[in-house]
Amino acid sequence: MLNTEKAAVAEIKARGQLTIPKKIREMRHLEEGQVVTIIPVGDVLIVAPKRLILEVLSLRLPEKHSRGGLHCDRAGRG
Repeated sequence: MLNTEKAAVAEIKARGQLTIPKKIREMRHLEEGQVVTIIPVGDVLIVAPKRLILEVLSLRLPEKHSRGGLHCDRAGRG
């Protein structure tokens, strides 16, 4: 299930910039200058530190989704 208690809201700025809120950056140990990968999954965007291997994510996300562990259709709901 999606844990919305740890969710945060961010605004996309004019040049397409998105600031990841401080509580999320601290929780995930993200630092200035760190590169992230943005993965579109249906209507949802997954932002993951580049240190996570994209190939592993691409293999595990469909598997997790098919087992009911990832609910992209509910991700935007509050």
